Amino acid sequence: MNPQKEAAALKKIENAISILEAQKSLDTEELVAKYYVERESKFINKLKKEIRLSKGRTIKILFSGHMGSGKSSELFKLKEDLQDEFLSIYYSIKEYMNLFGIDVSALIETIAVQLRKIFEEKKIKLKEDSKDIIDKLDNWKSRERQTQYREEKRAGKAGIGGSLVVAEARGELHSEKGTKTEKVWEQEPDINNLIMSLNRLIKNIQEETKKELIIIIDDIDKLDLADAENLFLRYSRTMTALNCKIIYTVPISLLYSHHYRQFESFYHRSYLLPISRVKNKDGSDNEAGIREMQKIIAKRISPKLFAEGALKKAILASGGIIRDAIRIIQECCLICVTENKPMIHEAAVNEAISSIKNEFLRQIPKDLYPKLIEVKNSPSKKPDNDQELQKLLYCLGVLEYINDDTWYDVHPLALELAEQKEKELRAKEEELARSRDET
Repeated sequence: MNPQKEAAALKKIENAISILEAQKSLDTEELVAKYYVERESKFINKLKKEIRLSKGRTIKILFSGHMGSGKSSELFKLKEDLQDEFLSIYYSIKEYMNLFGIDVSALIETIAVQLRKIFEEKKIKLKEDSKDIIDKLDNWKSRERQTQYREEKRAGKAGIGGSLVVAEARGELHSEKGTKTEKVWEQEPDINNLIMSLNRLIKNIQEETKKELIIIIDDIDKLDLADAENLFLRYSRTMTALNCKIIYTVPISLLYSHHYRQFESFYHRSYLLPISRVKNKDGSDNEAGIREMQKIIAKRISPKLFAEGALKKAILASGGIIRDAIRIIQECCLICVTENKPMIHEAAVNEAISSIKNEFLRQIPKDLYPKLIEVKNSPSKKPDNDQELQKLLYCLGVLEYINDDTWYDVHPLALELAEQKEKELRAKEEELARSRDET
């Protein structure tokens, strides 16, 4: 490669660092147009079909998946795809509140804000029985309140969302205390009256627009398991009382909680977004899954900037988690720019994996090591569903793969840890056995 081409390639790698933003969801039309890749599983197509077939029904759906698997991007794309047939709304709960100790009143109030916006943006004519409701919403004006908080942040990185259980399950966070200013209702509305009022607004909106309303509420899945269980277990009747279609995101661990069956009947269905299956159950490479990930990466950085085998190695190390693949490749780019190298070779990938692996391993608490080893050694790849497995799914120590069969495996970044801890455990057992023999 001549100096001019080297400089051009290095500039492309440098530019890719800002494009490869692992925490960024595709939550605008522009980002979807630039970077979205349709998944081979056709998962979202099935969800769209079900919504279209549910016309006239106010179904409520739970939507889940691993952190970093592309849930927000898929949900925003779903909103875009449905907007010609439905009045589709997508928003993140984090736009309105801190996720610590979220309650159902606060959640329903965010929906009220969205409905108020629809009337303003669509210039919808208010019916007589809706005018007093808008007046009530206006009277429940928000004021600012200062509250004490304890926020968990990722060391050296931007906050990843979620709450205390993330710190417990991922082990990578540090606690930060302070005072926070947030919006609260000046006059707290009665939740039952609010639901009835909002249903009248929904009826008004749907009759005026001639479209059914579907609301997609993102980032509820960032709640820790205890808060999510409290919200869905105690308040699902309230959360499903609005007369429109709603999709709620939910933590993946909640779908495996023993409490799930207690509120499942309130919802039409739960959807679990599959991750790209880059490995088969027998450990061999899954070329279709690798190609899918390559397409996603190619939207952000040219495959020509990778030496042979380098991109595939990075993808395999991600386990099929989009965010992890992007993080690894972004780290590769930073290494190459720092070392003035115009091509991403396997050496850079290995260094990037090593760097990210050390951070990743701090996410897994020591008390989950035995379960990690159990999953690694499971011949069927179907370990017992218990709280340890739920925590490992939540912190990405273990990944769930869905195709004709559902199975689990240790995240490639945690595999070395599992192997190391297994050796240490065996050594202790052997030492204990020798001690017994000597006595």
